[in-house]
Amino acid sequence: MVVAPGKRRRLGNCPQATPCLRRLDQERLNFHKEGEDKDYIYVTGGILEVQPHMVTILADSATHSDELDEEAALEAKNQAEKALKGAEKKKI
Repeated sequence: MVVAPGKRRRLGNCPQATPCLRRLDQERLNFHKEGEDKDYIYVTGGILEVQPHMVTILADSATHSDELDEEAALEAKNQAEKALKGAEKKKI
């Protein structure tokens, strides 16, 4: 089963699901395999296609939860905030 957030509710897709196509923004996708723990992948945009026997995800970028580095992410956030403040000062 693949679970993806939606604008109004979370979208869960399991075998024999009704076909659909939807856009992905910056989201966390949950994967559930029978008999295994949940698995997570973070995407920064893309397309989710559901067919009765297959789910295809075309993502702009994807990072497995095991590969996340919280310290690096916080540093990147701080750098982005500094860059935005600098851009705002130049506009004034």
